[in-house]
Amino acid sequence: MTNTLVKLAITFALGTREFGSRVALIFVPMIGVGLLSILLF
Repeated sequence: MTNTLVKLAITFALGTREFGSRVALIFVPMIGVGLLSILLF
């Protein structure tokens, strides 16, 4: 856990836009599905 958190912190500190876009593409649909599941169920 700590290693992944450190890597995330370093990547965000470096400000890599590619990494941010990839994370957004992964997390945005997950958040949308989560909200829909909460509202529907």
